Amino acid sequence: MRRLASLLLLLLAAGPLLVPERLAEEDREAVRSAPTGEHPLGTDALGRDNLYRYLRGMRMSLSGACAAAVVATGIGLLAGFLLSRLGRAGMAFWGPALDTFQSMPWYLLVFLVRAWTPLDTGPEQLTVILFTMLAALGWAPPARTVAAACRQLRQEPWAAFARASGMGGAQMFRRHYWPHLVPLARVHFLMLTPAILLAESSLGLLGLGVPDSAPSLGSSLTDLLQPGARWWEAAPLLLLLTAVLSLQTISRRPTDESKRT
Repeated sequence: MRRLASLLLLLLAAGPLLVPERLAEEDREAVRSAPTGEHPLGTDALGRDNLYRYLRGMRMSLSGACAAAVVATGIGLLAGFLLSRLGRAGMAFWGPALDTFQSMPWYLLVFLVRAWTPLDTGPEQLTVILFTMLAALGWAPPARTVAAACRQLRQEPWAAFARASGMGGAQMFRRHYWPHLVPLARVHFLMLTPAILLAESSLGLLGLGVPDSAPSLGSSLTDLLQPGARWWEAAPLLLLLTAVLSLQTISRRPTDESKRT
């Protein structure tokens, strides 16, 4: 199942490259047309092919979510390692601070920042702003997990020997902690990616996501909100579910799958 999920994600990421080039062109003579041999999923109000637009939006949203998850996981790793070096006194303050950060309704702030963005901001800048904000909200969970893992690793005999040998914090992290933290980083990346993907799609449904001039999954989902929406315009929702379920399947441990079979 994990190989199948990886293959599906690869196909979703390479989707626009797998369709004919003619679908990238606007067809002004076929505006909001039904599915045909020329346009398998019909066209939108501007004559753009829906299949190509949906696949392009899927690739953009998936790549943006992966990039934001990498940034959030990287910040969480660094923050968690630094927090683990503060000791009990430091965690007595920063532990509740992390809990408070995670409990705050930060998505309301995302809505406000996106709504206050000037109208003349380009689609590329809006995309960067959106995924940067989402990455800034995702670092706390990996930071807490990494801090707990690093505190446990510091109690190991080899860690005490390395500190007694005069090894610095950066060298300790690179040589000794990092191999143990890679599995944690992988899990948090696979957990954050679908969460950011769903957040971007939700913002797109509210009209606060990536603009339609730079298609994303969120902007494609707005087709379902238009008057007279047709069944084939639910394809972005199917793509979203496929991506999220594939990421969740990959994040499972092999032992979990073996128990199910």
